Amino acid sequence: MATKGNKRMQELMGLTDEIEPTSGKPDERKDRGFKHSATQQIDSITGKDKAEERALEAEERASKIEAELAITKSVMNIPLDKLVEVQGRRRTLSENNYQELKRNLEQHPLASPISVRPIANGMFEITSGHNRVSIYKELRAEFPGRFDTIKGWIDESETESAEELGIYANLLHSDLPDFEKYLGFKKIAALNADTVKTHDDLAKRTGINRRTVSQIMSIDDLPDEAKDLLARQPHSFGSKALEAMAAACREGRQALVIEAMNLVIDKSIDQQQAIDKVWSVPATPKKKRELTTRPEPITYMVGRSTYCSYVRSEKRIAINFKSAEDAAEIEDAVQEILKKQAERRRNKQNK
Repeated sequence: MATKGNKRMQELMGLTDEIEPTSGKPDERKDRGFKHSATQQIDSITGKDKAEERALEAEERASKIEAELAITKSVMNIPLDKLVEVQGRRRTLSENNYQELKRNLEQHPLASPISVRPIANGMFEITSGHNRVSIYKELRAEFPGRFDTIKGWIDESETESAEELGIYANLLHSDLPDFEKYLGFKKIAALNADTVKTHDDLAKRTGINRRTVSQIMSIDDLPDEAKDLLARQPHSFGSKALEAMAAACREGRQALVIEAMNLVIDKSIDQQQAIDKVWSVPATPKKKRELTTRPEPITYMVGRSTYCSYVRSEKRIAINFKSAEDAAEIEDAVQEILKKQAERRRNKQNK
């Protein structure tokens, strides 16, 4: 069954059937039943001057139709079941923003088509517009027959470029949580590992202020538990609070940071109170390593020369000889002692 876009394309093509190309040989369209050019037909009826005027009008009409055809070919009505979501590309909206967008799409036609890339089996990978697709699926369930398809542009960029362009599309939204900007920056850095190695490189690549990039990338210093909290509630913290939490973690205040972040998510305190909390409470001091007394070696002399030094720790005996020859001479005797001791221990155990 022909889609609305295909029907429109056929109508537009029909309007151009009578228009002769402005270049090429006149007999190129003989197979289509054209024995004379449009200009020759008009000239035989109204004269040469009238023919030229009609030819100009035809060319102008053809230009307009070609422009409309280009648009028709670029936008498609894509069945929702043909769309594949890519993990990590969806922009997280607050509940209020999501519901507001849903009410808008329920009442009005989609103003901004989604972006897709063709993949195998006639499916399309979403590069931009995951929330719009999600809302259309909800509306399809609520209003059967009304939201079966969605308008989409074909994104012809390479896979890596499509991935990065999808990130940029999200970064342009002012309501994007700073934690998701952080994840976007991390992906851009990974996709351009050869050229993006520093915050300066990332700022140049994205066109975003260097200070803003560093502020957001300070999230690197948060522990994994804190990042898990942000993944679940990305709208709970802004870049200022996150930068303060990261600085506190660098000072060994991880436990205080996790506690404060949980309180913010539970709405027990606000972000400023969380900052005050992690810096007002003394951090847990690091446990000092107990110093152990190192045993003094016993030195054996031969006259005024050192023969060897002997030292024993809890489970280790070390003998350092002055020369390799002295070590070789005593090695057999040491092995014989160890052999006898091991045999004595076995006999004792067997009794």
